[in-house]
Parts: sequence; C-alpha cells; structure tokens
Amino acid sequence: MASEDDDLGRFDNICDIQETRDKAKEIYRLVKSNPNVSSLGTVALAAICAYVASSRLGNSDVQRNLALTASSLATMADFESGVSTVEYALGGGHQGRKSRSSTHGFYDRLIEEHRLTAVSGFLKRSLRKAEDFLVMQAVFDIDNREIKYAIFYWIHAILMPNVRLDHEAFLEETGDTGKFDRIVQLLTSRAVHLKEQITAERGEHVSALPSSYPTPSKTPTRAQRRAKPERLPSHFDANKDTTPTRSLTLKIPRPSSDNSSSGSPRRSPVLRTSEAAIDGAPSELPEDPQDVEMLKIHEQTGELTTQGPEALERHPHTLQAYLQRRLTEYHKLPDAQPLTPEEEIAALMAVFEEKEAALSAANANAANLQAELSSLEKDLKTKDSELAVATTTIITLQSEMQKQSFEHQHELAKLKNKLENAQYSKKTLQEPLKNQVSETAVQTSGEMSGIETTSDQHLEMDSALQLSGSGQKEAEHSRLQRDAGFGEELEEFQDGDSHQGDTLEDEIQRLQDENFVITTRYKRKIDALKHQTTSERITRQQQDILEYLNITAQSTHLSEAIDDYEPRSETSRRVLMAVRSHLRALNAIGERRRNIPLKYDKLVEVVTNRYGIKEEDEDEMGYFDLWGVQGEDEDEELEPKHKKRKVASVS
Repeated sequence: MASEDDDLGRFDNICDIQETRDKAKEIYRLVKSNPNVSSLGTVALAAICAYVASSRLGNSDVQRNLALTASSLATMADFESGVSTVEYALGGGHQGRKSRSSTHGFYDRLIEEHRLTAVSGFLKRSLRKAEDFLVMQAVFDIDNREIKYAIFYWIHAILMPNVRLDHEAFLEETGDTGKFDRIVQLLTSRAVHLKEQITAERGEHVSALPSSYPTPSKTPTRAQRRAKPERLPSHFDANKDTTPTRSLTLKIPRPSSDNSSSGSPRRSPVLRTSEAAIDGAPSELPEDPQDVEMLKIHEQTGELTTQGPEALERHPHTLQAYLQRRLTEYHKLPDAQPLTPEEEIAALMAVFEEKEAALSAANANAANLQAELSSLEKDLKTKDSELAVATTTIITLQSEMQKQSFEHQHELAKLKNKLENAQYSKKTLQEPLKNQVSETAVQTSGEMSGIETTSDQHLEMDSALQLSGSGQKEAEHSRLQRDAGFGEELEEFQDGDSHQGDTLEDEIQRLQDENFVITTRYKRKIDALKHQTTSERITRQQQDILEYLNITAQSTHLSEAIDDYEPRSETSRRVLMAVRSHLRALNAIGERRRNIPLKYDKLVEVVTNRYGIKEEDEDEMGYFDLWGVQGEDEDEELEPKHKKRKVASVS
C-alpha cells in the first residue's frame, strides 16, 4: 500500500491542476496491471499517464517535453511508443462504448493504407477528439462507416495540407455521400478550436509525416475512380488558412527480389502534389511501394533530431560521419541519382536554420512570459497595498458605525425619558385642576344650601307676620329688601362661576397646546433621526457594494491573467502559487464584503425597532392626545383619557 501511495505521489510533482492529477491517477490505476504497460516502469508510466490525462482534458497542464523529462526515457520515440501503449490499454478498458472498441481496427486500416504509421498515436488521439466533439454535437452513431471516413478525411486535411485525398474516391467507399458531406461540414464550421489544437500539436510530428503521398500497399476491394486533380469544395477545405510545408525527402530505390510481384497496386484516393526531382534527380524513378523508401534526413540522426540545433554544434564529427555513410550507401545503389555533399549540407543547414529560428522564437516567448510575470508581480504588490488600505478603511467604517449606533441608542433613550417626563408633568398638572374643580363644586353647593335655608326662614317670618296681621307693612318692606339682597348675591355668584369657567377653559387650552408642541417636536426629532440612519445605511451599503465589485473585478483580472500562464521554472511556479493564494484571499474578502450590508441592515433594525419607538399606522396615530376623546358627560369631559405610546421592551 505504501508503494502505491508513493507512485501516486509522483503526480503532485508533475501536474499543477488538481483535475489533471485525479485523471492521471485514474488512468494509472486502470493500466498498471496491463502486461504491456508494466514494461515501461513506474516513473515513465506516471509521466505518460499525466501527459495522457492532460491531453484528454485539453488543459495543457503537462507539456510533452516536460513529460519526456519526467519519464527519464532516452528519446521522444520511446516516449511516443509508451503513450501509444497506454492509449491502447485504455482503449481496451472502455468496452462500454462501441465507438472506442471499434476505432483501432477501422482506423488502423486507413492509417496503414495511407502510410501514416509513424504518427499513428497522434493521429488516433486526434480522431478520438473529433469523435468526442461529434458526440457533444448530438452525433451518437460514431460507429457508422460514413462518419468514420468523414472524420479521417477532415483530420488528414489538417495534418497534411499539401496532400489532398480524392473526394470522389472517398465518397465511393462511404456509400452515403449525404451523411459524409454533413459530418465534414459540421467539423469544418464548428470544430475550429479542435482544428487549432491539432494544428499546434502537428508541429511536433511534422518531421514524421511523408512529404508526398505513397501508394497504398493493399489490393483494392472494388474498382476505384482515377484521381482527378480538381479543386475541393470550399466547405471541405479544412486548412484553407494553413501554409503548406514539405520536408526534404529522398526517393531511394531499394534492391529487392520481390520486384516482380504479381497484381497491380491499388491507387490511393489521393490528389498528388507536384513531386519535382531534387536538383536534377531522374523523374523516372519507380513509384512502387516495394521499390521506394522515404528517407527523412532530419529524422535519421535521432540525437540531432531530439536535441535540436545545439547538437549540430556539439557533434560535428557525428554529422560528417553520417553524411559519409549515407553517401557511400547511396553510391552503391545502381539506379539512384546521388546528391553532392554540398547539397546535403545545404539541406541540413536549412533544417538547422529552421530549428534556430524556432529556438529564437521560444526565447522571445520566454522573455515575454518573464515580462508578463514581472507585470503580474507588480500588480500583485499593488493589489496587496490596495487590499491593506481597503482593510483599514473597512475597520474604520465599522468602528464609526458602532460609535454612531451607540450615539443613536443614547439619543433615543434621552427622547424616551423626555417623553415620560412630559407625560408625568401632564398628570401632575391635571391633579390640581381636578382638586380645584371639586372644591369649587363643593363651595357652590354649600352657598346654594345656605341661601335656600335663609330664604325658608324669611318665608316663615313673613307667614308669621301675615298671620298676626299686625306687621303687614314691615313684612312687605323686609321682603323687598330680602329680594334685592337675593338678586345681588345671585349676580355675584353667576359672575364668579363664569370667571372660574373661563379660567379652567384657558388652562385646558394652554395644556393642550403645550402637549401638541412637545409631541410634534419629539416626533420630528425621531423622524429626522430615522431619516439620517436610513441615509447612512444606504451610503454604507453603496460603499460596501462598490468595494465588493472592485475586489471581484480584481480577482477576475488576476484569474484571467494567470489562466493560460505556464510556469517554466521553480521560481515561476512559486510565484504562480502565491498569485493563486492571493486570489483565494481576495475571494474570501469579497465574500465577507458581500455579507456586510446584511449585517448593517440587522444593526439598523435593532436600533430602530428593538430599542426605539415603533411606528403606528397613520389613521391610528395622528398626534399625541394627552386628554383623550371628549365624552357626553361633563365629568367624563374633565376626566383625562391617557393614550400610551407603544414602546418596545428592552431585553
């Protein structure tokens, strides 16, 4: 178990993306028990699995050169062989999908017929990607012959733009020309990204592609039309923007005892490009596949090909020995037209200049990447400083918000106390008025009872005088005096009663006016405080939203800047990890910033509703009535009806 963990741990050093690591581990577990794969070794197998996983995901996490270095394999050919072995093992493990199980046999025949065996691994991967694209476009019958022919036709046009397959010959083999045309048109119009990806990877395999198309070696299964040098339809031109390139090739007749083999070879469905002889080589060289051998000069020296232009400088003797050996073998052939050493050296120098130009382009690209990395580091420092300023501003705003919240609570408590004092003062003023009214009523009733008693006594005296019959005149005089006194006392009583009533009405009106003024003043203060709190809340929310959008934009900018960046050294890798950590910190800060308005709303709700005075409906509240509604009875009119204002309980 420990050894398996060690093997899986190698992917952490090779892959930068977690998705690639998981896919590579899955592929490793699937193929490690295969007997063909076990011969590669655990180190090489881990690197190959990481490269295959990155290729299938299409994220360019593991490049071919990096995988070759990590695999410890000697040459790129060994690495490609290992990739093909792993791909073959994976193809055998996917039995649930018929298109994968039948891909190898069908495409192997086409690859063998068109002599593309040298790039079979790369070609099969491209064919599988095209099949996956068609499945994503709702084309599910991938096992159909017409669809497979159309895929191979489209991929071949991308890999070899200088060699056109015969359209009519391919249509004769497919049978259903309509479906063939539809699939090619679909790939040409919609698979632009896949075409660019295959074209970019083609540069690594261009040296293994044949410069001219050899005649296939199989016997035709049915009669074929002769190829016509005609222009393909525009919708079949999958590489109209690609500049055709040709590698330097030599056609060398190979002596063999099988030259007289029976049967005419099958004509390939190919439109041949011009194959001019190189520097006067005879044009009548035989084109039979058994008599022609394609010699790639820049492919024969494995060390010079894999190590690039530097090898030509480090190994001049190797190059000279190789040229001498090739010239010796070439002069031994009876029908070959030999090339002069100057011509071969010129060809090699052209290849060398091409490699040197590629190296210069790579160095320029590395310089650009280094400049971009420096720019990213500067941006990172700037964002760090801005983040520090933003953090300080946020802390300051939070402290100010807490301070203002405390001040608002204190102000509300003061207003509450003043309102309670006003209500208490109202009650205090009402008590003396009620006592004064009661005393006045008692005094009035006593005076009335005294007047009635005196009147009764005088009437009794008058009746007694009248009965006696002796003092009628005196009784009449005394009655007149008494009536006059009664009238004066009654007028004085009415004047005093009217004066007291006016005084009480003035006092009541004064108290009502004071109550209205106090109530209106405090209500305006409460409304102004609420308006101020609402305005400050909206301002804080807008500032928080702007800061959140700013942080989000910065995070998106950094993510896009490092999305396609590929680290080429340990320092670049560490800087990339630091940038990603900074992005995670920015995302966390943005998440907290996005939650601040909610917290501020909750704080305002607590300030206005929990510790403050709840608002009532307008039809119920109007203004504070300290005296209540007047009743029908005078006693009820003087009795105050208290209308308490609702105050939330403080927990």
